[in-house]
Amino acid sequence: TVICALFLSGILLSLYYTSRVNFQQGCLGILQAVLMDDGEHPDPPRRLEDAGNVREERNVREGKNDREDGFGPPEERMPLLLAEADADGEIRILFNRIYQLDEEAARSLVAQIREMGTLQGVLEDQSLRFLRTEPGPDGTARYALADIYQEQTALHWQAVHSLIIGLLALSALFVVFIFLSRWITAPASHAWDAQQQFISDASHELKTPLTVILANIGLLRQSPFIRDENDRLRMDHIASEAGRMKQLTENLLTLARSDCAGSPPAESLVPVDFSFLTDSCISTFEPLAFEMGKSISGDVQPDVTVRGDEAKLRRLLSILLDNGCKY
Repeated sequence: TVICALFLSGILLSLYYTSRVNFQQGCLGILQAVLMDDGEHPDPPRRLEDAGNVREERNVREGKNDREDGFGPPEERMPLLLAEADADGEIRILFNRIYQLDEEAARSLVAQIREMGTLQGVLEDQSLRFLRTEPGPDGTARYALADIYQEQTALHWQAVHSLIIGLLALSALFVVFIFLSRWITAPASHAWDAQQQFISDASHELKTPLTVILANIGLLRQSPFIRDENDRLRMDHIASEAGRMKQLTENLLTLARSDCAGSPPAESLVPVDFSFLTDSCISTFEPLAFEMGKSISGDVQPDVTVRGDEAKLRRLLSILLDNGCKY
């Protein structure tokens, strides 16, 4: 989802940037053409192949006038202003088709641009783009201004539409990804459930014969007819291994139940004196460690209480201590 979001954002930002550059280059081309003209009927530059040029050439071939079909060169359709400023700072407006600007406001804007000292730029507050020439030998410079309110509006709505399209596309992709992820993981989920069910069933099936084996071994060990010490040692080994197998089976069953059930219900958790439980388990394993030639020492902080299942916590401590004694 993140990769798709970045990819889609890159596409939308590229489209927005391309549109902005195209608007800017087209407007600057028109302003350049206006500056090169005498201010009456500016001709479009040859490098600017726009729709107005194509339409004008077609109408010339067909003997029509641009004014007859409601279109003219882009310079004559765009709100433009052309002014001159001499070396003394006197400003003369050559023509003004920016109707919201009167002559006094136009002179004020040209004076502001002259003080800025840059050849081109944008007056954001007035939605105007300007381009000026370097002062000539007599100190006169030309200033061309274009109203870019429609350009700014078009870019604004393009950004809004891109944002809406991006959000809708990401929402649709998110929904699709959810369904795809469920469809892809469904076999793995079924396999996991089947594995847990098999472990649970196998553990149940193994517990019964192991219980029978242990019971019979217990009866044989108590029988007065078996007097051979070697036979009793063999029965002890059988009982030990059967008990160990039973413990492993119970651990497997506990693991399968915990994986299937998830977190235990809150009502099954009770306050447990974990310090006492730990000391008790250490005391239980001290004889086993002694027989193995090892020792256990405990450093348990008193009065540590937790909420949990006492039987499972005792089993957990027993497993840890048993592993410690063995390994």
